[in-house]
Amino acid sequence: MTLLERIARFLFDNTGRVTSAKSIADYLKSQRLRVGVETVQNYLSYFEEALVAHRTRRFDIKGRRLLEIYVQVAYLLATPETIEREFGVLKAIPDNYPKLVLSMDPVFVDDIDGIRRRHIVDFLTDSGNER
Repeated sequence: MTLLERIARFLFDNTGRVTSAKSIADYLKSQRLRVGVETVQNYLSYFEEALVAHRTRRFDIKGRRLLEIYVQVAYLLATPETIEREFGVLKAIPDNYPKLVLSMDPVFVDDIDGIRRRHIVDFLTDSGNER
């Protein structure tokens, strides 16, 4: 297997994970291949030019510790039990800061006890949203 194929396989096996040229080079070294970070960066740029891979920047939300307390994320709010579990945690917080439940549900009923519900895709793509 060529170096190009090994790097491609690593990228495809790690889709959706944070990956860097260094982590790929380290992996290849663990497989007893001598390859430098710069070489891996060159191959990654070829994948980008061919539109096989896309580089994204890491984004860190300031105060994310605060958000762990005030944002709940669920796949679907399909049952009353799930709704109670996701909203109950936020209802138990005794302050007036905005609280939010994000999910993949396409249609929502009204907010529950002042806790807003939003579709996660809308939340992530709307630059003017309330985070």
